[in-house]
Amino acid sequence: MTRNPNIGIRESIEKTHKNWAFLRAMHLPIASLKNRSKVFQCRVAIDDDLEQAAYVKVYASKKHSLQRYLRPSRSRQEARNLFFFSQLDIATPPVLAWGEHRNFFGKVTEDYIITASKEGAIPLDAYLRRNKVPLKRRLKMAKTLGTWLSRIHAAGFYHKDIHWRNILVRRTDGNEELFWIDCPRGRFHRLTPIRSHWRIKDLAILDKYASVLCSPVERMYFLSAYLGHSHKSSACLNFANKVSAFRKKRYDRREGRSRVEPLEPNAKKTDA
Repeated sequence: MTRNPNIGIRESIEKTHKNWAFLRAMHLPIASLKNRSKVFQCRVAIDDDLEQAAYVKVYASKKHSLQRYLRPSRSRQEARNLFFFSQLDIATPPVLAWGEHRNFFGKVTEDYIITASKEGAIPLDAYLRRNKVPLKRRLKMAKTLGTWLSRIHAAGFYHKDIHWRNILVRRTDGNEELFWIDCPRGRFHRLTPIRSHWRIKDLAILDKYASVLCSPVERMYFLSAYLGHSHKSSACLNFANKVSAFRKKRYDRREGRSRVEPLEPNAKKTDA
């Protein structure tokens, strides 16, 4: 009998759960946090293991919100999502611990997640701006990201925050190694209209930067890997137009929206 994969995820969540005292013992300056999150870089030891470099993300929810009563904490959601990605062979920094603090009424007021640091890994946009990456390796990255996104969508899961800053990359043995991080909002959806909306939105979020920092060929190779069709097929071209139309409407620069700066062709770069 095939083992239910959700059981493995639940076991991983329970195994990595720590109480609020675990975070308090780290003496991080979190008292001033109000309704926002902050990331700390430090070294931690889990269950008497050797210290290792890690990132501690702390969420604060001081304001009244029914969601903090009715839903799991963001750190628990993020831990679950990262374990789910790992099950699909999507590389993520290992979850070392997570925990939450609830008040007398059961409302989550603060929570945290600790993930292992991936030495040398930086956000995807920063990597491409700093390094002159050959087209062959850029296409390989595009295919990897397209394949990963296809896997989660096929399982009915939608990321909802798949910005380039949440994709880390580093060079390992002459190739780029990618990692997904920071996914507290992602969730599963069953209804087809909702799935269709978030499918296009996930793709458009990625295309916000790709439309500026990548060539049309790279973007089509990404969609080719996502759809499982040739990058020259009519299905791929039509779908690309649909994603672009959504991106232009929702994410291209409008008043009050951030602008993606293009690559500087004359900037000094190192060969990656």
